[in-house]
Amino acid sequence: MKTDLSARIAAAKTAVSIASAWRRLGLADPPRDGNTVTHPPDREDGSECFSIFLAKDGWQRFKDHKTGATGDVFDFVELVVKEDGPAAIQRVLGWAGDDAPLSGHGATSSPPPEPPTSPGKTRISSDERARLSREFDRGRWPRFTDPTQADIEQIARIRKLDPAAVHAIDATGMLRVADHNGRRVFVIREGLLAQWRPLSGEPCDGENKALNFKGSEGAFIGASLLGTDRQAVLLIEGCVGLLEAAALIGIAENGWGWTTVAAVSSGSRFAAQPDMLAALASRRVRIVADAGKAGADAAASWCADLHAAGASADFFDLPAGHRDLGPVAQNPSSHAELIHRLFTF
Repeated sequence: MKTDLSARIAAAKTAVSIASAWRRLGLADPPRDGNTVTHPPDREDGSECFSIFLAKDGWQRFKDHKTGATGDVFDFVELVVKEDGPAAIQRVLGWAGDDAPLSGHGATSSPPPEPPTSPGKTRISSDERARLSREFDRGRWPRFTDPTQADIEQIARIRKLDPAAVHAIDATGMLRVADHNGRRVFVIREGLLAQWRPLSGEPCDGENKALNFKGSEGAFIGASLLGTDRQAVLLIEGCVGLLEAAALIGIAENGWGWTTVAAVSSGSRFAAQPDMLAALASRRVRIVADAGKAGADAAASWCADLHAAGASADFFDLPAGHRDLGPVAQNPSSHAELIHRLFTF
């Protein structure tokens, strides 16, 4: 079979239901096909907290309402068998009658070989196995599409921003939308990194406002915004902060000579993405990290690395009560003096 991996995965999800996988794995009390609520298959728990349903994107999914685990039939196999993504994909493909190897399809590579059992076989390194697993995960990302005008207006509404700021990021190709886990989401993506948030404005789950798609790689985002004319750079924390930064650059009288990049989180470090550090070398960089110790530690690390690379970097302190630039971008008329200082060296 020589079709693209994404097409093979779609065919397997059509052919193999979660209930069918349940039976094939020999799990107790297999549920009926179709929408149902039952007990979790991966632990001793008699409560009916595990639902199987048809999501809005047309694919069958499961959700464990106690642990929050959710996904498709491939994720179900990973959950129950405790095997990595490539092995789960190969298993489900086989159930669907697709026994072709995973090599040579889209962005994927051949699956990691098994540990050696006889002379002459080579054991794959843990780093290589992790890399291949990320590639397989990216092959299962939902289809990203351009946001409609209604999507852009909704993003502006939930972020409380002028739609012009959302249009500015959309114009770079970094803003996308998708149907994910039965929800409509907006995605900020660059290269191998994609982070999503629900278009409803609700959290992704019980505690996370934003989540990276499984398989994402990268510590910083916004390289495509840097251009070649050595503009000054506003380095902010959080992918969605690109929207607020774009809004402020558009508002500020002295913002015309600026652009922006974002650290994915306070844990981001340039050691994980040296190409971004190289792109910022010799530029003037103003760092606006989120309030708190984690943000302060991150800013100190970024500043030290930027200085070592030849950039001119400094910190910008947020006023008391402001965790990030969101409130400033949402109410610029009340922060005119702060916005002027933000873009003044």
